[in-house]
Amino acid sequence: MVKAILLAGGYATRLQPLSLRLPKVLLPVAGKPVIAYALELLREAGVTELIVSLNEQQKVIQETLGDGSAYGVKIDYVFEASSNNEDKLGAIGAILNSVQKAGVCGDSLVLGTDNFVQGLDLKAFRNQHESSKAGASIALFQLSNKSDVEHFGVAKLEGKRITAFQEKPRVEEAVSTLASTAVYYLSKHALCDLLPEYVAGQKAAGERADRLGDFWKWLLDKTRVEGFVFQGVWGDIGTPATYLDTNRLAMNSLVKGELVNAPGTFSQGDVVCGKGVVIERGAVIKGPAILEDGCVIGANSVIGPYAHLEKKARVGSDCVIRDSILFEDSSVGDSCHLTGSLIDKGATVGGNSRLDYNSIIGEECVLGERSRVLADSRIWPRLRLSKESVLEGAVSST
Repeated sequence: MVKAILLAGGYATRLQPLSLRLPKVLLPVAGKPVIAYALELLREAGVTELIVSLNEQQKVIQETLGDGSAYGVKIDYVFEASSNNEDKLGAIGAILNSVQKAGVCGDSLVLGTDNFVQGLDLKAFRNQHESSKAGASIALFQLSNKSDVEHFGVAKLEGKRITAFQEKPRVEEAVSTLASTAVYYLSKHALCDLLPEYVAGQKAAGERADRLGDFWKWLLDKTRVEGFVFQGVWGDIGTPATYLDTNRLAMNSLVKGELVNAPGTFSQGDVVCGKGVVIERGAVIKGPAILEDGCVIGANSVIGPYAHLEKKARVGSDCVIRDSILFEDSSVGDSCHLTGSLIDKGATVGGNSRLDYNSIIGEECVLGERSRVLADSRIWPRLRLSKESVLEGAVSST
């Protein structure tokens, strides 16, 4: 029986401080932990025996997913002995660690679980791989914007065979715009013979065997590697910008619902509304949007599109909240403007404040009234910031 190895052991430093509280794979995309989509994809393809690779700091993932029965799968966990981003095994090391510790030695699917994938037919992917007798296969996605090649591994295809692989090439040097989606199929030979050979060779040369792109380039000289191009939706959540982009893509296709307009309020588009939500007079909800149980929306505020308010999140009056996620128990004061922002659990944004794209407010942080958080800024947890603050970059102390 084919098993799947799910890679979830990264430290997500580019998403800090959000990832200090919650591992990246548990962050919500269109209202669900992103790893849940991988579990569902595998179950639908009939792959139900899973190995989830974690680091020692991520036991909350095991606590959340349990034995997998809630998702119709069986999960075993393998932990790598790392404690920070500097000594992590990386993707290659995590795969080998899973093979050795879990005793996996057969054809296996490998998935990076910080990706959102929709429209990939894993059964067809598996059938192509097995019929071709390839040593390995990679699920590929056609990028619509050529400049995006600088953020991903890309593959050159001749027919279905991959003949070249580049890791984050410059635009002018890219051999294609077919991106690797971190969904792989490895044969027994590739997984149990070639992978250990590659890692041993890297160690002998004094190199870290942690870059998937280098492994794929090496593997092309050892065995046939095929590409499987699929149509659908794909995105990763490695940075605040890509997280918000992916959340938008997912909400467009997955958020379905209709909010019954209360007196003096108005909604348009798809809105998912939980129990006990309070929407005051004059508020406008623009879908796609998600309002979880117990949320409060103040008078004359405009929420959405692409807004997700978790349980008991509170928004004051006369606010504009779009393309943002407000985590559980967070609070935004009156007359605030949030665009592309991530407000972590229990954080408070003072009234008349403005937050620009890709900004993160850490857990239980308090941002004073009339403050400005500039684009791409990150405010660390539990800080108390004075009124009329102007914040830029990473702020870890007051």
